[in-house]
Amino acid sequence: MFKRFLAMVVGILVCINLLWVPPALGASDDSIIRVWLSSLGSPKSIDIKVEGNYGIPQIDNNNILTKGDYTVRIESGKLVLDDKTGSKTVSTPLGSSFTFKRYQGSDPNRLKIGSYYYLGDMEARLVSGSIMLINHVHLETYLYGVVPYEMSNSWPIEAQKAQAVAARTYAVRNKKSGYYDLVNTVDDQVYRGYSATYKNSIKAVDDTFGKVLTYNGRYAETFYSSSNGGKVESSENLWGGKLTYSQVKDDPYDARSSSPNKSWTVTYKKSPVNSELLSRLKFENALGGKGLKPGDIENLEIVDISFDFNSSGRAADGKLTLSMNKKSNSDKLTLEFSMVKNDIRRILDLKSLLFEVEFDENSNAFLIKGSGYGHGIGMSQWGAHQMANEGLSYSKILEFYYPGTKLSSLGIESDRGGAPRPNPPADQNPKPDPKPDPKPD
Repeated sequence: MFKRFLAMVVGILVCINLLWVPPALGASDDSIIRVWLSSLGSPKSIDIKVEGNYGIPQIDNNNILTKGDYTVRIESGKLVLDDKTGSKTVSTPLGSSFTFKRYQGSDPNRLKIGSYYYLGDMEARLVSGSIMLINHVHLETYLYGVVPYEMSNSWPIEAQKAQAVAARTYAVRNKKSGYYDLVNTVDDQVYRGYSATYKNSIKAVDDTFGKVLTYNGRYAETFYSSSNGGKVESSENLWGGKLTYSQVKDDPYDARSSSPNKSWTVTYKKSPVNSELLSRLKFENALGGKGLKPGDIENLEIVDISFDFNSSGRAADGKLTLSMNKKSNSDKLTLEFSMVKNDIRRILDLKSLLFEVEFDENSNAFLIKGSGYGHGIGMSQWGAHQMANEGLSYSKILEFYYPGTKLSSLGIESDRGGAPRPNPPADQNPKPDPKPDPKPD
């Protein structure tokens, strides 16, 4: 019940977001993005390697940190910085927040956290008993760490330019209030800092500097997913919010693409019933509602899996029916599980909602045959890949997936303290790599 309620709340919030009037172009300073590295979880201690000119103004306005290893940790409800660069660790209490300030310097001039390098300033903040790291970074530098992870550095440059514009628009439209603007996971956009090796992705960002999509003078909602299976979905079908530039239509480019998810099949045997499926259905809870435990029943099997489909051919609502016998008296019991569109993919472990269901007598199983990966709204990344391969420009790609929107400029200044190598040349004759599977949602 709670899950169903939660799904309903999420749907309402998404709908509100779609109906919310986005900020107008130039309504705020969009040159800096504050990105919470939420992928780190809720750490009590974080190791940071300083490579370049960084200081901590809270210690001394003229302080320059020695290059080397540091640890941010919690002690007695306060943040403490351990300097491990010398022969002896020096610990400095720094209260509830402090910032690694990036100063001008030669290459490299960055922080290493885990496996990734970050430019810009890095704020450490104590929140609810754990450490938040928030990267204050120029918008364009942020995109250097988004495009190669949401797409692939080896993909055609025009596809990556389209991705850069979509990601840039998403970033400025979806800024949050509080300590940070965005998170570094698929909850917003995957962001993994900066690497000069991703030359094509960096060039794609540079070649579209400050470009965003607008509709009626306001930032557009630039949804994108890995593959739409040859059919673009509308925001209204999935989330209930109507957008003029988000309508159901055929996508011949995705259909012609080399997406590894053009077709897929998920199989569920009629019996024995898949244990992971039962877990996702909360089967034991439903059985408990009947006063029974798994040991009280036998002959468990799937009787039916059926769905209603919307105008794009995607599943809207459905149900899965189980039958069994009580061991005590052999009475037959039936349990029906409703599945709403927000839960279908999770419950059945599907890549998209674009599928059909058939029962195969030979294998005694339900076959769910689908195509695509993700929600299918807005830009298909594999469709963009195909359009670029066919010689279409990034503006044509965006025009196809966000019809009626306009390419506009933010009018921001470049980052004087940004990437060590701005405007690097692209790799010559890059080979598209079909292995990376871009953002599914």
